Amino acid sequence: FASSPDALIVADARGAIVLANSAAADLLGYPIEELTGLEVDALVPDAIRPRHGSYRAAYARNPRTRPMGTQMELVARRRDGSEVMVEIALSPLQDHGLPYVVAAIRGIGAYPRVRQALQRAHYAEQVAQFGRLAVDARDPQQLLEQLPRIAAETLQVDAAAVFLLEANRLDFRIASGVGVMPGEAIGDHLPNRPDTLSGLVLALGQPVRCDDCSTEQRFVVPQSWQRAGTASALAVPLGDRGRVIGTIVARARSARRFGDDEQRFLESMANLLATSLQRAQTEEALNHAQRLESVGQLTGGIAHDFNN
Repeated sequence: FASSPDALIVADARGAIVLANSAAADLLGYPIEELTGLEVDALVPDAIRPRHGSYRAAYARNPRTRPMGTQMELVARRRDGSEVMVEIALSPLQDHGLPYVVAAIRGIGAYPRVRQALQRAHYAEQVAQFGRLAVDARDPQQLLEQLPRIAAETLQVDAAAVFLLEANRLDFRIASGVGVMPGEAIGDHLPNRPDTLSGLVLALGQPVRCDDCSTEQRFVVPQSWQRAGTASALAVPLGDRGRVIGTIVARARSARRFGDDEQRFLESMANLLATSLQRAQTEEALNHAQRLESVGQLTGGIAHDFNN
């Protein structure tokens, strides 16, 4: 019991903990002596606590070995109020004169599949929030300024920037960014060449992922990246009705920082930004057409009056 790598607690029929091991203390953030005598309801998140009593009563009427958390998400509440994802196995222990229950609790927050699922959920949440911002914002400049910050914070990387292709399609302009490198200030122009990361994205028409800048051969890694310790990068196209009008670039100081999930996240952000820019251009074109129509009506009215 003491040496089990899983957290183990023994509870009585009233739901009071009578025994706990050190793994339980570590997982739940309690000293062992404080766990002893604690009601198991204290380990249940507030949202579930009102129903937990009925769950325990139902189990007491039909005690059996029961794994929990393999097909559902279970969360345990720690002493400091934080929560940890767990799997739980319940086993009745009735040879001591009382209907004790042994609960084996395993923290699964560190499992690769769980980490990946949590990361994907976090990415999806940030895309949804940016989508709401894209719907509400009337000025696309607000989105241009917000996107690099949201991307860098969500991906937990050092730098992110939006590069917009100029009308001549010969240069990219740094429209916005966070953590941009020395010599890459907002508003600066960079050449559109296939030996640059953004130029390569434009030439290929698809995302480009650089896992290790020290061995990259497809484009020239800028010296400013080397000085800043950039080890990996990801660039996705910013499309408008089938044309690439720019790129979104994220950079990190660790190699192989970007995978498929990060690429999908950045592509989703790029699609939302491109849609917003397209909407703004359409609205501006519509307003311009309405102004021309008004001028035409005014001119026609003046000509009519002059003829009269």
